[in-house]
Amino acid sequence: MKNNKEYQDKELEAVIPNIIELVIKKGYIIPNKDVYRDRIMKVSNIDIYSSKYEDNDFGKYFTNAITLTSERLIIPLDLEIPSDKNEYDIFIKHLINYNKMVLYDDVFGVMDLENDDQNCNLYTYIAGTGYTGNDKFLEMIFNQILSSKNKNTALENLLVGLTQNSTIIPHGPFRYDMLKKVEQLKPDLLAYILTDNFEKYKLEPNEKNKALAYIFNSQINQEYNSKGEYISAYGVYGQAQSYFNEHPEYLTMLKKNNYFGFQKLKEYGDIIYEPNPESFTDENGSFIQDPDGYTNLREEKNSSSEVLQKIKSGEHIEVLDNSGDWWQVKTKEGKTGYVHKSRVKSGNSNNHSTSFLLYDRPDFSSFSKEVLAKGEIEIVHQNLGWNFVKVNDMTGYLPTKEKKEELQKEEKKKFSFLADEEHIKPEKKKGFWDNLFSS
Repeated sequence: MKNNKEYQDKELEAVIPNIIELVIKKGYIIPNKDVYRDRIMKVSNIDIYSSKYEDNDFGKYFTNAITLTSERLIIPLDLEIPSDKNEYDIFIKHLINYNKMVLYDDVFGVMDLENDDQNCNLYTYIAGTGYTGNDKFLEMIFNQILSSKNKNTALENLLVGLTQNSTIIPHGPFRYDMLKKVEQLKPDLLAYILTDNFEKYKLEPNEKNKALAYIFNSQINQEYNSKGEYISAYGVYGQAQSYFNEHPEYLTMLKKNNYFGFQKLKEYGDIIYEPNPESFTDENGSFIQDPDGYTNLREEKNSSSEVLQKIKSGEHIEVLDNSGDWWQVKTKEGKTGYVHKSRVKSGNSNNHSTSFLLYDRPDFSSFSKEVLAKGEIEIVHQNLGWNFVKVNDMTGYLPTKEKKEELQKEEKKKFSFLADEEHIKPEKKKGFWDNLFSS
């Protein structure tokens, strides 16, 4: 029985009787009102029956599907609604699979949707609603993101909200439960969450502060092996370090709020973090190489954003964040922005061959071999004092200039005839965490 409500989409209203008839003919069982209402409330936290309309957006933002209150169906809008009743087969099949996925957690419905290759699929459903109640669904989504080219944006949609309307900017609330699921099910994705992107979302100030803290805390994954060596895939140098350097007031706020209860972040901010560290690239630094003779420093991570500065080829830069396709860099003039990673090279800008020791682990005691670099050195990941690099189709760790100087000083103390006795006394070996952050 219909409520006395109007439809926003008059074209859809006209074809609803045909849709209902064909759905029932295909054997789909429409749920009762309580089941339908409770499920959508659980999935998207929206009570559609409180709306003044019969047709409502399925998520908080425009998400490519709408819910019908009287008919108790969710309508995916990625397929054009046929004008001819005989052309409804594809549309009805897609509609039924989408409803099975949402209302019954039907994995076969999900698989059929993925085979249809439409926009209204598992990803838009999860990102649009923020639903975290099915780990199998989430694992499928996380694996898709990990193999995609736009990992950063895909993750942002999961954490803040997906919209298919470019005029709508998601404004939260931030999905802490979703981030917790990323930590549990696919921690490799944590490295691709870029906190500088959160400026574009209209989160409330306090919520934004807490969301950033949660992300930093998740990325600081402190793990040790039986020898006390740091073995985590993610170091604390990176986004937290850069953000604290650029926004010291944020660190002050965190301390006043006891880091929102995040213990790892508290340990980092109170004990490990050192303000304004020097650049942690290799001793030759990073530089621009572009066939046009220069590259553009962009305000945002895309080729259509505002150009802040032109950087000449061969000019050295400081890499602040090297995750994703667009790297955040600082020029010698002090300007910060983004350049495509293909334009950033590491090593000597004169491209002379360089010989160095490449280590298996970020530890001078680990196995090392001498490498003659025939091409560029690509910095894949940065930790305080060490760069994980790719060179000559090999990967390994290179110490920074500062790290090598630190070793030389220790060696000089240890073997100098002029050294005091206390200098040559063997010290208790520190774990990698201690070596990494001790002053």
